[in-house]
Amino acid sequence: MSRTGKKPVAPVSGVTVSVNGQTVTAKGPKGEMSVVLMDLTRAELTAHGVVVIHPRRTDYAELSTGIPHRTGPRKAQENEAAPEPKASQ
Repeated sequence: MSRTGKKPVAPVSGVTVSVNGQTVTAKGPKGEMSVVLMDLTRAELTAHGVVVIHPRRTDYAELSTGIPHRTGPRKAQENEAAPEPKASQ
């Protein structure tokens, strides 16, 4: 996860935020908005703002959050042949 994603989100002045289970609701002078978080994540309201707590690393969590754990080329499997080298021009 990025460093920005780990920081608490502080509400703007005049906006109140409440957390009820997986639902985060913000009420302000222009209206009300709520979002339901996935089962893998949870939110907590602290003195600094709303903190989203992400799950431990599992394949399903990585696929659903869009944050891949593996970077770079895929390793070859045991029974898979190595790719042919490209012909030089």
